[in-house]
Amino acid sequence: MKTQDIAVNAVVNLIMDQDWGIWVYKYTLPTFNTTSFPMPDEFIVVNALPISAGIMQSCRVNVNFYVKDKAAGIPDIDRMEEVTGWITDLLDEVDATLMMIDFESQEYHREHQLSMHFSNVRIHVKLIN
Repeated sequence: MKTQDIAVNAVVNLIMDQDWGIWVYKYTLPTFNTTSFPMPDEFIVVNALPISAGIMQSCRVNVNFYVKDKAAGIPDIDRMEEVTGWITDLLDEVDATLMMIDFESQEYHREHQLSMHFSNVRIHVKLIN
């Protein structure tokens, strides 16, 4: 049996292999502060829903691309569209002998407390034992 870490790490490695210059975090947002660890203008958080059991395991992986608003409540939609396209294009680069990774859905959300919006790309990962 495999854990969701296999699916998350595969997606993170795909993103990290690119030269996008965007911070990538696993599972959760770190605690940012203004002095020692300021919040970047954009970053990616990769997390997952529970993984199933069985010979063919299945897991949904969320890739959330956060970007600072242009102004109060106004998203930088051009940047969100650009990076969302980069993320979905990566799915064509997966070696299907190890796992199958398919696009499932995408949507935008506002993160009011951070003065950011984010693009949520949901990926369906299938692993064979």
